[in-house]
Amino acid sequence: VFSWGMGSHGRLGHGDTKDRHRPTLVASFQGMLVLAICAGEEHCMALTTEGLYSWGSGADGCLGNGGTAHEVFPKKILFFHMPWFSLPPFALEVLQRRLATVTAEKGKIQEEVLELRCENQTLQRNLKVAHQQNNELQEKDQQSQQEIQRLHQEIDRLQCCLKVKEGQKKDRKSEEEMQRLWQENKCLHDSLKEKEARLTAAENDARAFQQEKAQLQEKGRRSEEHIQRLLSRQRELLETEQKAEEQVTHLTKELLEARGLASFLLKGKCFGSSIFKSTYQKTECPRFGDELLGSLKTLLKRYCAHHRLTAKDGTQEPWVSLFLELQEQA
Repeated sequence: VFSWGMGSHGRLGHGDTKDRHRPTLVASFQGMLVLAICAGEEHCMALTTEGLYSWGSGADGCLGNGGTAHEVFPKKILFFHMPWFSLPPFALEVLQRRLATVTAEKGKIQEEVLELRCENQTLQRNLKVAHQQNNELQEKDQQSQQEIQRLHQEIDRLQCCLKVKEGQKKDRKSEEEMQRLWQENKCLHDSLKEKEARLTAAENDARAFQQEKAQLQEKGRRSEEHIQRLLSRQRELLETEQKAEEQVTHLTKELLEARGLASFLLKGKCFGSSIFKSTYQKTECPRFGDELLGSLKTLLKRYCAHHRLTAKDGTQEPWVSLFLELQEQA
């Protein structure tokens, strides 16, 4: 349990009246299972497996401990631990059966969550391998494009050299110069043929690269589709895991409610015929008996609604039947 804010009258439960600007753990509840908690304007109350606690301002007796003093630490309300409370014989057995059922369901759901997490890890590994293969295909495609550009640049350079040589040939007047130019031209033609052969080979390589590129693109597209399927499956698994965790949370809440009700019935002893005896005798305070009867009716209604009990004869509500049985015992 955490508390923060204004600390006047010890309403935060930390043993002092200082303000807290950040959530601070209430040390008094360590080792306890807190089932419910509520906060008033200047005091707070918490229901645990050990009983009902209150702390803060005690004005008008709102802490329920028999006085008006302020409490800076959570203090158990001893009123609900008096010996004149008793427990119906059927309550403990019903709560134990409900507790066993909720515990079994929680174990099954936890096993399903573990299986889903293992499958999610496998899908993530497959997704990582697919991304690596896609990156390798893209690198090969880039290398092919660079090789094709280099070959085209080489062809353009050779054509420029040939044009320059032919222009120089026309400017020469002597026969020897013409022969030399002719030899050079012949060499250039031979070189050009060789370059053309290399260009043809390069074009063949380019076509092969294009085919390989198309294959790589097809593989890349398939990899992207596979990745999308994996991502979709991963989202489904995450949604399933989230639903499973919500169900676990719901069952855990039911388990805590069942344990809290069992503890409240066992330790608080709020069911019992002694309430009717105290009410009928009117020994100390008549109004106190009426309040106990009202509290018992409310608890019986909540208990029947929680466990979906039905009346045996079908004419009265289940909580009325329980109320009449307790009244007859009293």
